Amino acid sequence: MGPDALDIRTLEKILDLPGVIAVSAFFEGFAVQSLGTADFDMVAAMAEDLLRAGMKTASNMKIGLFNQIILETSAGKFIIAPYGDLFLCIYTGVDANLGLIRVSLKSIQNALH
Repeated sequence: MGPDALDIRTLEKILDLPGVIAVSAFFEGFAVQSLGTADFDMVAAMAEDLLRAGMKTASNMKIGLFNQIILETSAGKFIIAPYGDLFLCIYTGVDANLGLIRVSLKSIQNALH
């Protein structure tokens, strides 16, 4: 799946989840498509850095392939997950339901196959 194949409805489904502030699909540090309120150029660049660090850590520790990164802070949550050749990053408020987001992501990822 190339960057042009991303359906905006996929991002809309995620953005509609309670607590989600913004969602972006990125490729190699560049936002491909985004919805919500965020500085998507910065988000994509930072997400790429976090993704590379997470993938390297998983590889070095020999704990399996990358599935998802969740960064929780006192101000919100930041989730990175693969989506075909792209990666999705989701920015939420503190009260967002991670379980609901993870189930939605798994459903969206499974729909690609």
